[in-house]
Parts: sequence; structure tokens; C-alpha cells
Amino acid sequence: MNPQQTLDVISESERIGRQIYKGFNERNLDLWDEVIATDVEVRSTVGTMPIIGLEALKNWAAQFQSGFQPRLDLVDEIYGVNRATIAVNLNWKHDKQFFHLEPTGRIGTSIEYFILWIT
Repeated sequence: MNPQQTLDVISESERIGRQIYKGFNERNLDLWDEVIATDVEVRSTVGTMPIIGLEALKNWAAQFQSGFQPRLDLVDEIYGVNRATIAVNLNWKHDKQFFHLEPTGRIGTSIEYFILWIT
């Protein structure tokens, strides 16, 4: 891969990463349709893993958004040839049901990472 091709690939990684961040942060998960594979495999510390498939991922994210009303603040982003990492400050309040977990009323803040493998 020549230097220009490398820059082009990294630019595409950034576009994909930003689209994923934007879709989650703006609660517009349909933005993911263009950049996430329909057979995506997701692993998280929350819920039954892995999640397989774009629609299952969007359902999980919608449930999370509904149950926790999160706000994301972009902290850092790193883009490479086939990977991207996005760090966010996640502020949330658990005031609605999240799948089978009843609301706790708890409030929290954490740093979360979206680690993406891009092909």
C-alpha cells in the first residue's frame, strides 16, 4: 500500500468511526446501516454476548439508550488501517427498564471504548 492509499484507508476508518459515534450519540441508529456489516459480532460487558447482527446490535443500543438516557462526550479517537478506537465519557441514569433489569435510579459516569475492526 502506498502512502496515499494508507491515508485514504485511515480517512475511511475515521468516517466509519465518526458515523458510529454520531449514530449512538444522536440516537439515530439508522446511521449505522451504511457502515456496520449486517453480520457484525459485538462483545460487551453488558448483556448476553456476543450480539450477532446489525439489527440485534441496534436493538441492544436502543434499549440501552431508553433505559439509561446516556450522554456521550467524545474524549479521544484513534484511526488506523483496519482498526479504530473511540473513547467517550458516558454519563447515565438508570431510570427505565433495560431488558429485564428494573430501573435502579442510579447515576454514573464512566469512560467507555468502542474498539472497531474495519474490513
